Amino acid sequence: MSQSWNYKWRDRPPTGREQQRQQLAGEIEEIFTESGGTYGSPKIFVLLVRRGWRIPVNTVAKLMAELGLVAQVNQTVQEPDRLQDRVLGRPHRGAGCIGRTPQFAGIDDSQGLRHSHALASQGHFRA
Repeated sequence: MSQSWNYKWRDRPPTGREQQRQQLAGEIEEIFTESGGTYGSPKIFVLLVRRGWRIPVNTVAKLMAELGLVAQVNQTVQEPDRLQDRVLGRPHRGAGCIGRTPQFAGIDDSQGLRHSHALASQGHFRA
């Protein structure tokens, strides 16, 4: 790479993607500090999706690692998270129910957010 090209690249203004990533990092830091440092990447991901962001969970985890944000571990034992249910704001409805309730009829599941029991019944999860 030539020296002139290196300076041209180094001194350029931030791209749209870089600006969006900086904005996302700011929101992640804001949510993290509001939680008192207790929220990890899954919970922050849920809150970002509810704020309108369309990003993968791993992006949130990577940005948190880059920013040095590590959640404090809660010592209570909880049930396994049902991330897709929390994102969509719907309660866990049991193994045999994959239908929608009227309050969630307008939510689009086409982005890969499926009910975990529907996947389990198709043989995707094995013990």
